[in-house]
Amino acid sequence: MGIAMAGMEAVLPENLIPAALVREGDTLAVKGIDASPLSLDLSSYERIYLAGAGKASADMGRAVVRILGDAVSEGYINGVEAGVIELSAGRISLTKAGHPVPDRAGLEGSKRIMDLFRSAAEDDLIIFLLSGGASAMLSSPVNGVKNEDVAELTVFLLRSGASIQEMNCVRRHISAVKGGKLAVMTKATVLTLIISDVIGNQLESIGSGPTAPDPTTWQDAVKVMEKYGLEDEVPDLITRAIGEMNETVKPGDVRLKRVHNVIIADNCTAVKAMERVAEERNCRFRTIHGITGDVDTVAKRLASECVPPGLCLGGGEMTLKVKGKGKGGRCQEFVLRLFSHGYRGIALAMGTDGLDGNSGAAGGIFDTAAMRKAEEMGLAMEVFLKESDSYSLLSEVGTAILTGYTGTNVGDLYLMLPSGRERKI
Repeated sequence: MGIAMAGMEAVLPENLIPAALVREGDTLAVKGIDASPLSLDLSSYERIYLAGAGKASADMGRAVVRILGDAVSEGYINGVEAGVIELSAGRISLTKAGHPVPDRAGLEGSKRIMDLFRSAAEDDLIIFLLSGGASAMLSSPVNGVKNEDVAELTVFLLRSGASIQEMNCVRRHISAVKGGKLAVMTKATVLTLIISDVIGNQLESIGSGPTAPDPTTWQDAVKVMEKYGLEDEVPDLITRAIGEMNETVKPGDVRLKRVHNVIIADNCTAVKAMERVAEERNCRFRTIHGITGDVDTVAKRLASECVPPGLCLGGGEMTLKVKGKGKGGRCQEFVLRLFSHGYRGIALAMGTDGLDGNSGAAGGIFDTAAMRKAEEMGLAMEVFLKESDSYSLLSEVGTAILTGYTGTNVGDLYLMLPSGRERKI
């Protein structure tokens, strides 16, 4: 667990924001992971607002306030908690918004964020804090579509096995804020600080890109619906809303010239931190970046690729088509699927946000000892996998990983030590 936790801790907002924002007097230097540093003159702005959405947004807000202090006027954030961040002359209101299914609280919080964007003037600065989970937490359907319709669509998409890119393509095209639409609501300068949970860091897919241009079209959204057979499953209002009238903001739109999207951390940030700890422990290891695809397909491949000697480290985000009514998630299913395909040793998979699927666990560990224990208890792995019930098996043998919300989100982390050389990881 030590190596995995090092990866997660490396992407906590309290560690990321001080490295990304460096203030010297009225000069704010902004440093991302894949772009040239940006310099902003804070004295040139009449007011500075904070807004945000996502699992890490509240902690990001606290970290920004510690750096900017009284320069911040007010703000609104949709995240995993309710409350306030006190300012000397105002406050930042925190709304606990639903995830992965949008809810009424998130809708109301989104309206306040939209009002802030609309009211900000040309000489103002909005710092928008974006992280994974914002697709659900920043919910404002286009006219005619109800939040309940979006919630129903989200459930179908989650169970379909669609990738995050496919899911968010559909969600962008039924939203009043996603796909750059939030950014063009304001005349202010917008600085979006992003903790990415999307492998490949496509800006339009991270939180469905509320301040980023969208290269996909409404026709692409229709293709996703057709691919997974959702047109006959979701409310008619959804299918009617996907059209040219609700198209997203496209690359090159002049209204986005005053918008700066800066990624300050991603899955590779966490994986590199795991590599550093492995090196410090003199572990032999290999790294597999960008692990995506169907859980079972990936597990079958890695069961044969991860061979001794040494540790396999990885990061990514797989997709899981839910087949039963059990509790689990892609990480927990992955460690069991490895063993179902003949892998032996130790396997760990966890979501950096602390939540894997519908289980309440962050992920799971499975090893040869846990497999023997399950067999002794009469727990047949194939039965649990058939019902998408990986959490119940891991919970019974005592190897589910329980962290609670971590305050960050960059996708999933994986560690595999093959052939039974059991040691602490």
